[in-house]
Amino acid sequence: MDKSKAVLLFGEKTPSSDGHNSAGKFWNDIWVYDFEEDKWTEVIVEAEAASVLSEGGCGWGGACLGMEGDIYVWGGLNERNERVGSGWRIRLSE
Repeated sequence: MDKSKAVLLFGEKTPSSDGHNSAGKFWNDIWVYDFEEDKWTEVIVEAEAASVLSEGGCGWGGACLGMEGDIYVWGGLNERNERVGSGWRIRLSE
């Protein structure tokens, strides 16, 4: 991924009315921002990964950038306030 771009994924849509005691609603889409063009582009997810995103978003998980530019996301909470035990590798290509 070009260093003139940033990635936004799994942001919070609506906070919980119960504060940090429960999960709110989360977005389940991924966007790339291009600093040079000042433009957002939605990432199209491959069919086999789309089922994970269609289950609703998740939040409060961990993420890191791998050596090859892959994004690793794991854990967190789903919108039913249940812990998510899975993880994902997100590989963006030009």
